[in-house]
Amino acid sequence: MNKNSNPANERIIAPDSGDEEALREYGRQLAMDSLMEQVLLDGAAKDSPANIVPLGQRRWRPRVWIPAAAALVALAGLSLWKLGDPPVNQATLDPRWELLAATGADYRILDPNHVELRKGELRFTSLQPASLVVDTPNGKSTAQGTDFLIGHHLAESPPPSPDKQDSISVDPMKQTTSLTRLLVLAGTVILATDQGSLAAGPNEAVVAEAGDAPQKILVDANSSFAFDLYAQLSKENPGQNLFFSPYWMSNALLMAAEGARGKTAREMGTVLGFPESLLRQGDDSQLIPWEMGKIRVGQSELNRLMNKGNAITPEQAKLRAGEATLAAKLAEMEKKLAGIALKGSNQNEQDQRERFDLVYEKNEVAEKLEKLRAKIDTSKLRVANAIWGEKTFPFNEDWKATVTGSYGAGAVQQADFVANAEKERLRINQWAEEQTEGLIKDAFPEGSLNPMTRLAIVNAIYFKGDWKVPFKKSDTSPQPFTLGSGETVQTALMNKEDESDVKYAAFHGDGRLFATPEMLEESELEEDGGTLYPGKDGFSMIEMPYRGDKLSMVVIAPNDPAGLPSIEALLDAANMAAWMKSMKQRETIVLMPKFKMETNYDKLGEANGTLAAMGMPTAFGGDADFSGMGSKEQLFIGSVVHKAFINVNEEGTEAAAITGYPPPGASIRAKIPFTPTFSADRPFIYLIRDRESGAVLFLGRMVNPSGLAN
Repeated sequence: MNKNSNPANERIIAPDSGDEEALREYGRQLAMDSLMEQVLLDGAAKDSPANIVPLGQRRWRPRVWIPAAAALVALAGLSLWKLGDPPVNQATLDPRWELLAATGADYRILDPNHVELRKGELRFTSLQPASLVVDTPNGKSTAQGTDFLIGHHLAESPPPSPDKQDSISVDPMKQTTSLTRLLVLAGTVILATDQGSLAAGPNEAVVAEAGDAPQKILVDANSSFAFDLYAQLSKENPGQNLFFSPYWMSNALLMAAEGARGKTAREMGTVLGFPESLLRQGDDSQLIPWEMGKIRVGQSELNRLMNKGNAITPEQAKLRAGEATLAAKLAEMEKKLAGIALKGSNQNEQDQRERFDLVYEKNEVAEKLEKLRAKIDTSKLRVANAIWGEKTFPFNEDWKATVTGSYGAGAVQQADFVANAEKERLRINQWAEEQTEGLIKDAFPEGSLNPMTRLAIVNAIYFKGDWKVPFKKSDTSPQPFTLGSGETVQTALMNKEDESDVKYAAFHGDGRLFATPEMLEESELEEDGGTLYPGKDGFSMIEMPYRGDKLSMVVIAPNDPAGLPSIEALLDAANMAAWMKSMKQRETIVLMPKFKMETNYDKLGEANGTLAAMGMPTAFGGDADFSGMGSKEQLFIGSVVHKAFINVNEEGTEAAAITGYPPPGASIRAKIPFTPTFSADRPFIYLIRDRESGAVLFLGRMVNPSGLAN
């Protein structure tokens, strides 16, 4: 396919000046480039290798995607952000708003609550309720006490359909349009153009192209894919533990979808959760069914959000400086106490008085230090993408530019699969192992890459997080875990009393919120006539944050050990979003097992495998069409493999993968606060999520923890 006839690959173009810095900045189309600096995490990644191979011989089973799950890493560009000082001789922004501007952003503050953005990216965070209007060449965004990212760039227009290109004398690649992109992190922002307006809420993105009405891009498509994949894996693995990284599996599949055409592309988009509103219209919509230029906005912005999380924000820098000061003070007091202790029986009254004062002060400082450390983000979240392509294969330059620019994969690395596939397999496996801190080994098994391999896409993700409030090891003990069958097994259960940083909610069996009481009379607590928890068919869930409050683990457990299938039947993106909104922060007693396990899913991409059953069989057979990658050969996905690792203990979680009370009532009786107990001593579902975007990074279930205690 001619590279100039690929409308799916819309890329932000460089300015005519040819400035290298501008080229790099503009060369990341709908990625919101450096726009996500202060927003998220730190870690390492390992995801999914994709072996795209020519059709013909099916003797081999190449491994395609190997999502590596458990920690994310911040990649390049962390220094691109700066606090938004107003340009010289311009108005000052309302102090109730904080502005962060990406390097190169061209903007003016017209008045305290009105900003004009000409190009680049800005982030606005409301410190107190206040209104704000941001104008771009394409429209006006209106916000009221929220947190959002907005960007404006030039972008290439889709070229005309192939049957009309002969009558057009202008080079289609030179046609440009402009895009205004909006990502809402909290609250609601309205983007209005001459053609209409659209309101976006938390975790929603909106794109407005020049002359068009704004369109909403659902950044939670990943959640839809996550729960759909969970349902299919659950069906294929009855009664077994599950753990995988849907976020990075979808990221890897998206890179392949950028080169898919026709039925192959339509099926892949549906499985990946693309909104039907973004199906293309026109003569070539059968060939290129989806508005890929807009679809990649959500994913690429989320990727940037993840990758910019390694940045040390001013708040985190202040916290870390405070930690160093308190730690030094604590060490000095301990030194003085040790000096007094050395005097032994020679201590006089002044020594004893000083010792008493030091111990009292030391305890105060230690308490302050503990509270401060809970706010410091120590999580390690690392993400890395890489592509290896057969050096003799003529890949489409537009496809390569899209996947490297919009998905952060870097340049396509040359590989000699034809002459030395085994050597390349070992090289790729070494990269994957390094990115996952050695947790994922042998990403591509022996024999999975062969001379027919043309492409390997590897997405790695690594996560290591400390609980904001850790469990005490002394409270962990062997206790029974009740299986769905009613049998019990012994496992190490962690116990956390009166955890105040947990969010909790309970639900009826149909998913409706159960009204968990806040205050009780003592008689109610003793009798519990079924008023404290929902019935046997109900369930409860908690959210436990990791240090820094950016990531959290959500755990869902049924009241009846046999009730997990009923929860699974309700598990989808919409219900999960509703349940999360219902949760309240309150003191909760938490009981859950320690566990460490690895999972390996190697049937995901076969002709009769998991992804085919979900609705995309064409990609794995003779009718596959990946001509958008620029090949004259007929390509298909040989297979998809996903490996994942997780370790949950008292300190926190390590994972990796390849691919105030209400007002008192009228009663005069004394009431006491009710502290619910969340018991995960039975089969449960768990997920690790980014609290800011809502993205599900890891998802799994624990059915039987036998032999998994770490």
